[in-house]
Amino acid sequence: MNAQLAALAAGYWDLLMEGSPTSATLLGDHRFDDQMEDLSREHEDAFIERLESMAVEAEVIDPSRSA
Repeated sequence: MNAQLAALAAGYWDLLMEGSPTSATLLGDHRFDDQMEDLSREHEDAFIERLESMAVEAEVIDPSRSA
């Protein structure tokens, strides 16, 4: 598997779990057990910004590279 893609996928998973700590707990990821969802507009804007940044990262991944 492409190392850049694997790193991006892991970062995406971490972002989703961090953004939804109760879902993370239900899925067995206990890193965020002490947290609840932050439903503030500021947190949502930061989450969107991080997703957009990941989309930019995905655009530069060379699909022909497997390592």
